[in-house]
Amino acid sequence: FAESQIGELAYQGGWDLKILHANTPSPEAALRAGDRLVERGDICALVGGIGEGQAEVLSEIAEKARIPFFNVGSSLDALRHARCSRYTFHIEASEAMYLDAMVAWYASHGLRRWSVIHEDSDHGRALHARSLRSIGTHGLGSEIVGAVSVFKEQPNYRNEINAIRSFSPDVVLVLAS
Repeated sequence: FAESQIGELAYQGGWDLKILHANTPSPEAALRAGDRLVERGDICALVGGIGEGQAEVLSEIAEKARIPFFNVGSSLDALRHARCSRYTFHIEASEAMYLDAMVAWYASHGLRRWSVIHEDSDHGRALHARSLRSIGTHGLGSEIVGAVSVFKEQPNYRNEINAIRSFSPDVVLVLAS
């Protein structure tokens, strides 16, 4: 639907819009497809970023080609800070935006005692730190009553959930995939 609507607007403006599709199930596939599209020439933008590592790859391709990249799939805060590119435009909300909105909503409903489960990884620790900032800023007097970490691809969180239960939180924020 969006393609036909945008195509119609382009046609009315005297443009012939062609949208080229590429299926990219991995960052390597995104790199190959993005490079191939740019090499064809006559590309005015890249749109994508769905899937781990793909937004980073497409952002780099767009930077080199000096064309815009519209990130519609990655919420990583790092893409908006350390790895920010002047050619990347974020349509997808950031992790920080999601955390801020969620904390504000729960706090506005009187839920103020938080426990956090996060991955024991650089990204997990960064998300945990960002969640603490969100709770402190948007939590309306909220407090962190406990936090535990888990390992990536850990099969179950039984011990961690029992630990969290002992903290008697109102909300359990799970920052693990």
